[in-house]
Amino acid sequence: QAVSATISELYVFIKVEGVALRLPVLLKAFVLGILATLAASAIPALEAAGIPAAVAVRRSSLEMRASKFAPWLAVTGIICLALALLVYSNSTSFLGGLIVALFVGLAAIFFTPIITIGLTAITAPAAQKHAGQAGLLATHSIRAALSRTSVAIAALMLALAMVLSMRLMISSFRNTINAWVSQALQGDVYLSPLGFDTAKWSAVMTPAFRGKPIYLVQVSPEVLVDRSNFAFTRGTGKEHWPKLRAGEVIISENFALRFGKGVGDTLLLSGLAGPQSFKIAAIILDYSLDQGQVMMSHETYARYFGLPRITNMALYLTPGVDASDYVVALRRAVAGKFEVEVKSHRELRAEVLRIFDQSFAVTQVMQVLAGIVAVIGIISAVMSLLVERTRELGILRAVGMTLAQMRRMIFLESGLMGVFAGLIALPAGTVLALVLIYVINLRTFGWTIPFTLEAGAYVQTFLIAFLAALVAAIYPMHRLKQIPIAGAIREE
Repeated sequence: QAVSATISELYVFIKVEGVALRLPVLLKAFVLGILATLAASAIPALEAAGIPAAVAVRRSSLEMRASKFAPWLAVTGIICLALALLVYSNSTSFLGGLIVALFVGLAAIFFTPIITIGLTAITAPAAQKHAGQAGLLATHSIRAALSRTSVAIAALMLALAMVLSMRLMISSFRNTINAWVSQALQGDVYLSPLGFDTAKWSAVMTPAFRGKPIYLVQVSPEVLVDRSNFAFTRGTGKEHWPKLRAGEVIISENFALRFGKGVGDTLLLSGLAGPQSFKIAAIILDYSLDQGQVMMSHETYARYFGLPRITNMALYLTPGVDASDYVVALRRAVAGKFEVEVKSHRELRAEVLRIFDQSFAVTQVMQVLAGIVAVIGIISAVMSLLVERTRELGILRAVGMTLAQMRRMIFLESGLMGVFAGLIALPAGTVLALVLIYVINLRTFGWTIPFTLEAGAYVQTFLIAFLAALVAAIYPMHRLKQIPIAGAIREE
């Protein structure tokens, strides 16, 4: 529903009655799930087959190897970052952007074990001071079981980094759109034909460039020079808008990137009398069309492409006139006579931001799913540790550790894993956000979006990490009381 609503708002109206479950799609998902599971178990299975029986019963040997390989994994992470820079420098495609993001994510994963070792050493004194021996045991247990805890921390970290990167990208994009709307919508009242939203470019897509229809926008430069505040890649509106009177054109940034055009180049467009060349006067930062657009004056359009059609109009009211009252009066005046939609500046601005928020509403579902997967990963790791440490926990109970102290230890273990994941996710998510904004988004839509930091996003990410880990500790803590002391310390 969220996706269909976005398509209806931006392109053409569609109505989804329900979800169609197709057998080929279900089979494909089933097969991919099986293949992914087999691929994930291949390396552990081969390793298990080559381990001698005497070594297999000692988990310490595995953890010693995990700690030993942590620095080498960090080196692998550095290599991944180098590969990301290499791909970024030598590829301008969308696929190249995805590969850059993949290498950044892998680098964050490979850095997790060495960072976990460092964080356990840093937090151990504070944990012992505030939680006693239970706190010290919690930090030591995380490091002692690094092969499991680092995987769980990395899973939670990656999920949180993805959520944070999306949040930062969306907030940066929204701030940019908000600023652009303030620059582009300088009028007090706007008029457009009813139904214009779904067919607004049918009359102005006739001119073609390189065999593709383009969006050709007719503007009034004499109005824009005083009434607009558009941003350009270079220069100002007062410098560039008058050039349209001389027959030059202004192109949007994404059009320039899409077709490889720059200031001073020429566009060859198919006019009524054949191909016509137009000099590019400037490149404007515009976010209204993802395909890009070419702007020219009404006079230039009429000269080469026929009489222009007015598709929208901005009215500038006399100072002191209330825009809301004027809109009500104008709607009453055109009702039943003209199929015209009348909106105030405030209404149009709110509509633009509403459509923007709706376009990214589906990402909220993705964020929730990522969080659920991360919580399941933490629960699995803590439960696995609980099973493997049954004898150790039994001995601790036998020498006097109370059930409350043991629960506190498990609670601290899980909480610290969440804290570690959150701390690693903050820089990882920031780097991924930069990749989304300056690599993937720029190569997909051609829009330059200034990166803006949002303190709330970082605080929320860290709190989610901590709370998710605490929630994941509830079930393992409940299982502690079901472990019999005598059975736990018995050896076969």
